[in-house]
Amino acid sequence: MHKAGQQRPRLLAEISQTALAADPVMLYSSLHVLDAMRRSHLAGSVMFGSDAMVEFYGGLVTAMTAEQVLQRLGAVFHPQALFDLDRLLREYARSENLVHQARVLREGAADRQASVLHMLQMEQRFDRMQGYPAQLRPIFEEIVVPLADQARAGLGFALHQALEAADAYHARRTAQLDEAMDAFEHASADLRPSPTRTSMCRWRPRSRQE
Repeated sequence: MHKAGQQRPRLLAEISQTALAADPVMLYSSLHVLDAMRRSHLAGSVMFGSDAMVEFYGGLVTAMTAEQVLQRLGAVFHPQALFDLDRLLREYARSENLVHQARVLREGAADRQASVLHMLQMEQRFDRMQGYPAQLRPIFEEIVVPLADQARAGLGFALHQALEAADAYHARRTAQLDEAMDAFEHASADLRPSPTRTSMCRWRPRSRQE
């Protein structure tokens, strides 16, 4: 577990190097798509923490200088960069989890309060699933709804309407992704040899020209 803590600076450096060798912004978008594709086919327990790592990478990109990001904006890069970045983020998540487990073992769980604190610390690191926006949305609305009139006067729209627009955009993009995945699965099924087709090809009589 001590080794896991030592690996984190190296992994952070490799993540940044991989991003800056490609296009950090495009990789961020591609990570979202890759995560959504896997999430639609795998169990939630398998994907636990993956969206937190996408969020973590987004934080790393915003920490880069504007010059670094703009210099690579629109750069052409090999698709392998996406999978390398995904692998590095998963390795970083494992190291972070091991470091947290070591802290839990050191501090112990002498009472219920300590146990709850350790659980909250883990959720802070990795929990970004459906319960997360469900918890944040009421807080967001309680903050911004009283400011609706001021927001309309200054921005032309209420702040909570931005969230509604984001929901509509997300629903549209999800529907488009579902359509693309269905088309891909149908195309894959058409290319997959059926037993009947394989048998016909195997026993097809030879023509005179052959």
